Amino acid sequence: MIFFSRSTSSAMSAQAANYGLVAYLDPLSPGQFAVLRWINSGCPGTDAPPDHRQSAAVLEFKKLVKITKRGGWQAALTDGGRYYLKHNRMPPRYRIPAPRTPGGKTFQIPRPEIVYNPPRPPAPPPPPLQAPEADRYTVPLPRQADHPIAKKLKLKVDVWNSTQRRLFRIVQALINTALKNGWTVGPGANRMTDPVLIIDAGHCPVSVFLQQQTRSVRYRPTPEDLDEVLRHPQTHLPFNTAELLPLLTLRLHPEFPGQGGRTKWTESQTPNLHVVLSQVLEEIEAASARADRLRRDHAHELQQRREHWAKQRARAVEQATEQDRLHLMNNLCERLDTVARIRPHLQRLAAEADNLPTGPAKANAQAWLAWADSYIAGLEPSLSELVLPPAPDAATLAPWMDGLDPARPPDETLEDYYFRIKYGR
Repeated sequence: MIFFSRSTSSAMSAQAANYGLVAYLDPLSPGQFAVLRWINSGCPGTDAPPDHRQSAAVLEFKKLVKITKRGGWQAALTDGGRYYLKHNRMPPRYRIPAPRTPGGKTFQIPRPEIVYNPPRPPAPPPPPLQAPEADRYTVPLPRQADHPIAKKLKLKVDVWNSTQRRLFRIVQALINTALKNGWTVGPGANRMTDPVLIIDAGHCPVSVFLQQQTRSVRYRPTPEDLDEVLRHPQTHLPFNTAELLPLLTLRLHPEFPGQGGRTKWTESQTPNLHVVLSQVLEEIEAASARADRLRRDHAHELQQRREHWAKQRARAVEQATEQDRLHLMNNLCERLDTVARIRPHLQRLAAEADNLPTGPAKANAQAWLAWADSYIAGLEPSLSELVLPPAPDAATLAPWMDGLDPARPPDETLEDYYFRIKYGR
């Protein structure tokens, strides 16, 4: 429970009075102004409507009207109401008798000039709804299927007669529109599970499957089945069987599926497939555009990879050649260093051998010094040895290829690129 002191309640009363003053100073709304004029005309009518009474109560709070309920509901204008009708604004000053300061003194609040705001013009009507975009392709349904592909299809389609006629007409409609747009149309295989058409819009052949819907129902054995079971007890009869429905399903299988777009239409969702044939042709064209974009991306990426391989191989060849040159230079430096270290000693030994008396010791020393001179002569480099190393092979370039094959440039088929993009491998 919360308790308020006398000073607190006085301050809250003054604040509430200020809120009442703000509401009092607000201009009248169009409805309140109409009720004010209605009261000025004497409240014509048998009885005041409820909304008029509510607006009149607000006007009474603003001290523009006076309401009495003796002998029935009645309202009359005050001086403030007549002032508002004449000047379209509230009276310039209003003395507030209720709020008082904690000291007990009353105060007056100057009132600003408030001009009545006329009602705003009505908002413009919303723009009319735009008609949906028309289909890009108009696919008329022919009366009969006379194309060779449709005629060949009649020999392998096993559907009901009414559904069969619709299927042939839909196939003929797709063939006519595809040929009209310059596309390539080819027949499917001879099996029921194969596509009935193959339509190529320029970059991607799309297989069109058109099949009859089925549902699973309880298998009812025939008398022949029962006799077969009696003769051969090991015979097993199926529990369910597929029942054909007079509904068709159309599926598209592009060369590179899974790139977006719709690929299936069923008459369980669409009343008739010929209504959505324009969407089917648009999806075929979109699949062709996606395949074209996939081929261009593949060619661009393959070209970039080959350019990177060529730059990397040229860098590897340069590094391998430089390594061979450095190896040759180090070998020459080691040989020259050996010659420079041994030659002074050989010269000293040759001088000492000349001072030896004639005999076997002098002969052996001179023979060894002759061999040492020939060895030193072999260590000294000649111009025939100063040749560039041969071109490095694949095994030599492998350490500088960053995992690339130095023998052949990267090569990736379009199918491998598609599966790598799709499955991230």
